[in-house]
Amino acid sequence: MLVVACLVATASAAAVPAGAAADTAAQSATVPASPGADADRSALGTAATPPRQTGNETDNSTGVIHENPDEVDGENELDRLLSYLSGELNGDIGASTLRLSRGEYEAARAALGDDYDDSLGKYVDVEGETETDGDGASEEYRTVGETQRAYVDTVSEFRETRREYEAARRAGDDERARELARELTRLAEDGESQSDRLLTAFDVISNRTDGDLTESSTQIEAVQANVSEQRDEIVSREFVATSLTVDDYDRNISFTDPLVLSGSLVADDGTPVTGSTARFAVGGQTIRTAVDADGSFELTYRPARIPAGSSSVTVRYLPNDTSVYQATERVVPVAVSQVNATAGLSEPAAPAYGYADGVSVRATLRVNGTPVPNYPLAASFAESSATASATNASGQSTVSTTVPATATGAAS
Repeated sequence: MLVVACLVATASAAAVPAGAAADTAAQSATVPASPGADADRSALGTAATPPRQTGNETDNSTGVIHENPDEVDGENELDRLLSYLSGELNGDIGASTLRLSRGEYEAARAALGDDYDDSLGKYVDVEGETETDGDGASEEYRTVGETQRAYVDTVSEFRETRREYEAARRAGDDERARELARELTRLAEDGESQSDRLLTAFDVISNRTDGDLTESSTQIEAVQANVSEQRDEIVSREFVATSLTVDDYDRNISFTDPLVLSGSLVADDGTPVTGSTARFAVGGQTIRTAVDADGSFELTYRPARIPAGSSSVTVRYLPNDTSVYQATERVVPVAVSQVNATAGLSEPAAPAYGYADGVSVRATLRVNGTPVPNYPLAASFAESSATASATNASGQSTVSTTVPATATGAAS
């Protein structure tokens, strides 16, 4: 029984038999619930792949070591090879961050392209042959490769969206400007989490290798500081700040004993937030509820996907993209208890299936008769995984699979 979520769903119901000549009636299937400061593009430089270096614009004049790790004898030679490969990777990172800081996004991506991946593969191989005792940096280099490429895309998209935002403002299209301002906010938040991961990885790499990525860290920090500063300026210009207050409530909650929360939503000057309804994000769910003229509201939240034993949930106000209001949130203390759900399966369309036949059934997830919406299911058939969609508003999900060659007779 899974304890990581508030719901545990296990069912045995009619499914399908399998085998090339299967002719018996459908038997059973199990469906357990699843746990759940740079400028715009610079005229300097080109988008071509920059030369590989061992650090931030530092020339590498040492002899290149091109050796198969399996053919290298001695720990010292492996250490030298590992150091060399680390230098190449650090050089690529340095070249990418430098290009990013100049607004040369294509070149920043190219610096962490195939050459970087090739060196990383060799680094992983050599690290596996050395006695690093878990003190290598292969995971961090992999994190940097994936995260920095994504970060370059985020910053590039932020710059382009900023230009679209300014164009909308000049055209007097206030609603479009606010939509773009919210997109800029999302991109800046993505950039903050990505840059934090990069800085952490840079620190680990610097500590575990001969390289020093301090300059790269400084450049990433400067880029993100510029992005965040522009975001803050636009948010203060476009949106009215809001605050969320909640009244007393029962903190002991479960799916069968939901959180009923009443409170008020007001602007920072104390005036009520206008609008007849408001959207809130609570524990992975989006809840729409009525808002009175004085800004008061009441919402009901049934915990389903947060871990049992959670001590708090975050209630976040989600304005419409064209709204003048800024999002706000409040952390609400709770005590979440786990309950069991039951999943029922419909009969399959045919009485028997053979190898490679497609099979589809409907699963329904309920707790004491109450449907469980938007809940991910994991399903298996004849010891093979099946595809299951998240439940809809009625607690229903479609489970699909193909009869495997290993299935014979009755399948479960």
